[in-house]
Amino acid sequence: PDYYTRGVARDLNTSPDILRIILQKGILQRGSDSISEYAAKNPSCPPDALKEVLQRGKDDWISRFAARNPSCPPDALREVLRRGKSDQVSQYAVENPNCSPDTLREVLQRGKNDQVSWHAAETPNTPPDILREVLQRGNDNWVSCNETSIIIFFCIFF
Repeated sequence: PDYYTRGVARDLNTSPDILRIILQKGILQRGSDSISEYAAKNPSCPPDALKEVLQRGKDDWISRFAARNPSCPPDALREVLRRGKSDQVSQYAVENPNCSPDTLREVLQRGKNDQVSWHAAETPNTPPDILREVLQRGNDNWVSCNETSIIIFFCIFF
């Protein structure tokens, strides 16, 4: 039965309600991580189910896929970043196109984790004023900041 459930979780035409059920039941069952993984990866997965996965935060592996999913709501991404429990989940959250500029600003101003901050600086949603602030800090880790971010910086300010 897991083979079929995995196929349903992977199918882009699976209804959001079915994906929600798979995530709710899959996380509770032992050995069904791959089924939950496919459901969390599926762009048809409903935002509330992804938010629930991230709020539970018990499984970083599944949370990574939920944070990366384009259906993940901005408030769930913000909460993941505020908790900062897992660097990898946080990196996927800042790379998500739904991560708001305000959330990215908050991540970069905190500057607690260079790796997560670096990913936030690479994201197209990052406001130019924050990129400028990051570059002016003079942190050695930022000297090699993404080429795109530096190009944006120079186009805007020079």
